[in-house]
Amino acid sequence: MPANTAEQGLSLKKEFSGEFVRFNDKITLANVYDTYTAQNLKHVYRQSDDKFIIEFFTESDLFNTCSKMVHFNDYHITGSSRNYNVYWPDRNKRLNKLSSTRFPSLEKVVNITQLPDTHCLNIQQEEHITFKNLNHV
Repeated sequence: MPANTAEQGLSLKKEFSGEFVRFNDKITLANVYDTYTAQNLKHVYRQSDDKFIIEFFTESDLFNTCSKMVHFNDYHITGSSRNYNVYWPDRNKRLNKLSSTRFPSLEKVVNITQLPDTHCLNIQQEEHITFKNLNHV
């Protein structure tokens, strides 16, 4: 296989990946995989004790996951896309300040807890509708 083909395949593999931080060394790959299963992830890698690299199938899966904070046990996990220059907290603040005639914003809160003495996870998702910053025509 030519070197440029392998390099091209590797860049496509990394195309929709993000860095997710605020873990510790006790969290396993299986915990992270189970936590993000609903976001259509492809692969999970541990980069350091507090950081995992997660690859997704599509750009929208990556962006949807990076745009929210995930609560897992006592952790508040945030992510950022690796190949896109987007600072998600700043982006979300700027979008919330925009006046709009669009539908109200929907905030999703995902809470994940590990059941005592098991490897099972309890995953709950809540949706909160915010009606602020709307112009009425």
